[in-house]
Amino acid sequence: MAVFGKILSVVEICILLVAVGCGITGAIMIGLTSNQFGSHCILKAGVEDLSGFISLQYSGMSRCNYCMLIQIVALLLAFVFGAYRLLVLCSGKYDIKTFGRLIVSIVFGALTFLMLIEACLVNVGLNKFCGNLSAVYTTVTGCRTFQTSIIWFTGENGAHFYDNMKVAESVSWIGVLLWLSMTLLSIVSHCTYKRQRPHAHRQDPKAVKTVPALGPV
Repeated sequence: MAVFGKILSVVEICILLVAVGCGITGAIMIGLTSNQFGSHCILKAGVEDLSGFISLQYSGMSRCNYCMLIQIVALLLAFVFGAYRLLVLCSGKYDIKTFGRLIVSIVFGALTFLMLIEACLVNVGLNKFCGNLSAVYTTVTGCRTFQTSIIWFTGENGAHFYDNMKVAESVSWIGVLLWLSMTLLSIVSHCTYKRQRPHAHRQDPKAVKTVPALGPV
């Protein structure tokens, strides 16, 4: 196995291990927060004060479901591809090149785009929810304060909602950077292998045609 391939495998394995951790953390934090609010999504949720109690007009659960689904897909892909790169590193065989790397680049690029959408949904949705809370309770400063300073309506539990969703937001943006890095690495490796292939073909003795010597005329 070439030195370039070994270095590439080590770098990708490290990135993918972090991606697995981010995916697990993001999915758990979003799912936990949704369960705290009775299996509802608080992203961009409206807020109403009912005689001292907070009642929420939830947004569609499809927002949170999408975010959790993308995180799960990302961690599964990171686990599978990370295991494959570990196999390549240990065995020195089965390394995908040229066309295979092009396909991988497209897959990683698509996932990066989906992760970007997911990170924006969490970021914008949480900020909108915090803004709606602040509009009702103008005396409370800082969205984190709402976790303990207000009384939630029956069936709703706002404990740690802000901390959990900020963690989900952070790992989402980290995930975008990780998958963007994987996409760029795959593109670089595709171009590198593509340049190396004609050179290897020229050096391969089997590729050299033997011309029979001409006998005496």
